[in-house]
Amino acid sequence: MSSPPSPSPPAKPKGRVKRFLDSIPDFVKVLAALLLGISGILGSLAAIGQEVQKYPAEVSSLAATFHPPRQPGLHVVFVSNDEFLAKSDLSVLSDAGALTDYIDTSQIASLPQLNPDLVIFGSGAEQPDPIDVSGGVRTFLEGDVKVMGIGSLGGVVLQELEPFSPIAFRHAVGVQNSQVILDSRADKRFALGLPAGNSFNLYEEDSQSSATGLAIFDRGSLSLSGATGIAEVPGVEGCNGRSWPVVRQGNDLFWGYSLPATALSPMGIQLFQNVVMGVLHDAFQKPQLELHLKEPGSYSGDAVGCRFSENEYRVQVAGVGAIEVAIASKSDISLSVTGPRSVDAYAVHGISPKLLVPITSQTLNAGADWIITVAYKGPLDIRTRIDYTLTLGYPSDVASPGRTVLVTLLIALTCLFGLLCFVYVFRGRALAVPAGSHVRAIWRRFRA
Repeated sequence: MSSPPSPSPPAKPKGRVKRFLDSIPDFVKVLAALLLGISGILGSLAAIGQEVQKYPAEVSSLAATFHPPRQPGLHVVFVSNDEFLAKSDLSVLSDAGALTDYIDTSQIASLPQLNPDLVIFGSGAEQPDPIDVSGGVRTFLEGDVKVMGIGSLGGVVLQELEPFSPIAFRHAVGVQNSQVILDSRADKRFALGLPAGNSFNLYEEDSQSSATGLAIFDRGSLSLSGATGIAEVPGVEGCNGRSWPVVRQGNDLFWGYSLPATALSPMGIQLFQNVVMGVLHDAFQKPQLELHLKEPGSYSGDAVGCRFSENEYRVQVAGVGAIEVAIASKSDISLSVTGPRSVDAYAVHGISPKLLVPITSQTLNAGADWIITVAYKGPLDIRTRIDYTLTLGYPSDVASPGRTVLVTLLIALTCLFGLLCFVYVFRGRALAVPAGSHVRAIWRRFRA
């Protein structure tokens, strides 16, 4: 005889969540799914609307993260309408191992095809013709390439490429001779073969002929912008600022004299070769403006005083709102905020001064770059030092590859969730969703 079938095991009891979900009518489930689906899709569209204007900068930053940097090279192109100056300087660099080319300013459109590692701009003419660095040439010069400005024309080009550059023409002052002294903190490669701690002339000159030029005047903000003085005008007494005829900021160089290399002294030739060849061998750096923007936050440790009476900070606003600046100090100092338009200038002074600067859509259309200046304008002596704390707030949006990936992923997941909710709704028939008279019956019970 066959044995009786064994009893089936008892059904596993349902969990609380499962019992709760089973107790919800299918109609309510579908309605909730419909609302969630609409919310997910609309939320995704709203997020895309908020983020789409930020994507170009973030995508460029993300691409730069995975784009291999350009390797240093020795190709130098001098762009000038002063052929004698250009070829004499290039001859000195060629002797040091550089690969050189000269093009007239009318041939500047060929720069991207030549693809040099360093481009030099300069002219010995009293009133040189302006150089057009727009379009493809500008795009090339703002990429992985090093730029050197010689004399006034070179300073103007550096300023055109980067209006807020601390080594551009707007910071230049005249100098009456070529006597310089190397800064003790400068790159040791630049000082090879040159006297340490002693001044020397860059050019051959006497009482009848002096080498005049330009120098970048530094009231203390040079280092805050990532710039480095290399050769300084010596003998500046008291608490005045410092003047640098030779200065560097990242991929950019400024040489304040537009005399031909045939007038260089042996030490001048040595410094010219040391500086240019040293920069050529260095890795390409990110744009210094991006590296030295001041982000919102509170900063302590800065000071103004003897030989650094003024500090500049750069910001880039990302939307309408306001720039809020507060200084905590124990002495009377000046605070100013300057924007892209001439009317965008605000200033105040006092102990712990504050400024609130509105950013409108019209202001934003004129440009995003602003400069905050903290200065001391009282009497100075060797012991003057005024420490302060800077607190800064403004609409900011720094491009971040990580943020790009995270925001895009969250938007995609929200959109996917909304679509899945709609799939649930459209499969309602298979879920025994009430229809017709059953819906009316549920509605009557709900109203009762």
